[in-house]
Amino acid sequence: MLPVTALEQKHTWYPIEIVHIHPLAVVESVIGKGTRVWAWAHIMKGASVGKDCNIGEHVFIEKGAEVGDNCIIKNGVCIWENIIIENGVFVASGVVFTNEKYTRSGYRREHLVTRVKKGATIGAGSVILPGLEIGEYATVGAGSVVTESVIPHALAYGNPAAQHGWVCVCGVKLIKDAYAIYNCPQCSVQFMVEGGCLHGLSEPLTT
Repeated sequence: MLPVTALEQKHTWYPIEIVHIHPLAVVESVIGKGTRVWAWAHIMKGASVGKDCNIGEHVFIEKGAEVGDNCIIKNGVCIWENIIIENGVFVASGVVFTNEKYTRSGYRREHLVTRVKKGATIGAGSVILPGLEIGEYATVGAGSVVTESVIPHALAYGNPAAQHGWVCVCGVKLIKDAYAIYNCPQCSVQFMVEGGCLHGLSEPLTT
């Protein structure tokens, strides 16, 4: 990881194998190798962004927030203190995170930890209430209001968000067959549900 700032009077364009920061972005913290930061994005000092990420226009990442490796954060997303985005997460445009349960101007309260686990996807315009966890490889549908944690591989959507099935590691909705086996129509991985959790039965096909 390299210390890179866009606050210098003379901006430097770095080769993409190092880092790429648009001249109109403000980057006050260390970001990982290969990460792209586009126009009008702002990464505060004290924030953490990993390698090979794509940080879209008008994204704001506050001090104390964490973004892992290989993440895509689309335009207009604000990631506040104590929001933790693990590796391989996709956050679509206009997602709203929150970090206080009871908000009032002039009162400083604890910022709750919200964690988005590895490989999860959050659809455009969703609202994530504070102190929750979005499980590994879960998918939150566009426009959802998430008021409770989402378990791994769950497909959750609505207001309030509720589970409406399961998704594969690749993100495609699983299809349940007559033997209660869940099959991915894209990569042919099979799963079963046991104890309310999804368990893999096979590895994805490779090409």
